[in-house]
Amino acid sequence: MRQIFFALPYVCPREPARIADLIREHGTLRDVAAGEVLKRGGDANRLFLLEEGICAYFVAGATTGHSTIMSLLLPGTTLCDMTSSVGRRCNVETRAVQASKVWCTAPDFYERHVFTNPGLAVEKYHHAVGKQEATLEGMIANFTLPPEQRVKILLKAVLLHEHAGIGSDWMRIPYDLPAEVIGQTVNLTRQTVAQTIGDWRRAGLARRVGRHLEVLPTLFDDIYDWIEHRGGCLPDWHMG
Repeated sequence: MRQIFFALPYVCPREPARIADLIREHGTLRDVAAGEVLKRGGDANRLFLLEEGICAYFVAGATTGHSTIMSLLLPGTTLCDMTSSVGRRCNVETRAVQASKVWCTAPDFYERHVFTNPGLAVEKYHHAVGKQEATLEGMIANFTLPPEQRVKILLKAVLLHEHAGIGSDWMRIPYDLPAEVIGQTVNLTRQTVAQTIGDWRRAGLARRVGRHLEVLPTLFDDIYDWIEHRGGCLPDWHMG
């Protein structure tokens, strides 16, 4: 799962709570339709905080010929904050994956309300590093791990993002992630994702309850995570 850094792969970390509260205080809540583009590549017009729904950072489709998700954005995360906080534009499209609600505020929000407070500024710096780590972890997973492992890791990352933890009984994946969205995130086709989940269902490791996917914790038994297994990363001399 996490191979190098502390951040979970594929899923961006939540905005620090104190900063998120300030965005709600100074922002305006608006509805976003599924598929709506909040920021096109190179823009730097607004800052958003996702309250409900799912959004994602998409890599420019003109270069790949298909939609590729760089990072999933779940409730509690900010959108377009890297451009707003450091003032450097990037060619990433921010788009709603499903109907969502976002708080919208001016792009100079961090300059006016965060960087004037040293404590909040440090929190944002750590958060910015975490977002970059999450993106890199996802890219590294897509380069180094087999397809089934990547799907498992995304589902586990979503569970941990929601502080659900890994229990001992059936666990409901908090969001209804279509196979197409999973595939765009872990670099697989929709058909491969559907077949993988179908194999889990036949093996008794996953089931559908209405529209929701539920899995058993044993599905994740073969996922390596250097944070959860830190002893395995220590040199031989340290183990004696």
